[in-house]
Amino acid sequence: MYHPLLLAAFQDEDTTFRQIAAVQLIRTGPKEPAPSLNYELPQLIHLLDDPDEDVRASITQYLTKITGKPWKAHHGDRGALLAGTVSKWKQWFKTVPN
Repeated sequence: MYHPLLLAAFQDEDTTFRQIAAVQLIRTGPKEPAPSLNYELPQLIHLLDDPDEDVRASITQYLTKITGKPWKAHHGDRGALLAGTVSKWKQWFKTVPN
């Protein structure tokens, strides 16, 4: 489900605020994959470029939750491990019809 206020929170300069928004996105999102997400996916994929690794990991968890795809990073994943997960999401997104 689309959460415009939470997605807007990712524009904040405060890393802690963005981390809290990411966790809330996971907690309040759908419990199972949602059928139509084309309106939300571009914003979520853009958030995979957040400078904070925990925010990026949370976004991969949310993407896994709403799409059913298996590429989920965990908090604490860093460097190449997190980058590999983010890369899988970005490659997948290129195949999603607009």
